[in-house]
Amino acid sequence: SAASDVYKRQDEFAVILNEISNPEDSAKRADMLANIVATQPCIAGTQSILVGMSVGYCHFDSEMENTEQILEAATDDLQNRRSNNA
Repeated sequence: SAASDVYKRQDEFAVILNEISNPEDSAKRADMLANIVATQPCIAGTQSILVGMSVGYCHFDSEMENTEQILEAATDDLQNRRSNNA
């Protein structure tokens, strides 16, 4: 395949981290996860594949009443990050 080929599949997943005391630490962890994924190639047979990802995070707030609010906040952050990097 050509060097310019891009293989893409969009999936969403959540990572729940316990014992993070402030939003700044949540942001650092989200950025660290994206950096690890982007810099560590996946090996598929004899090919090395670099994978990228976009990250949206939410630091749990005691005023949040359900998982939908948490996911909505993470989605909002993801969209904000994407628009700021465009």
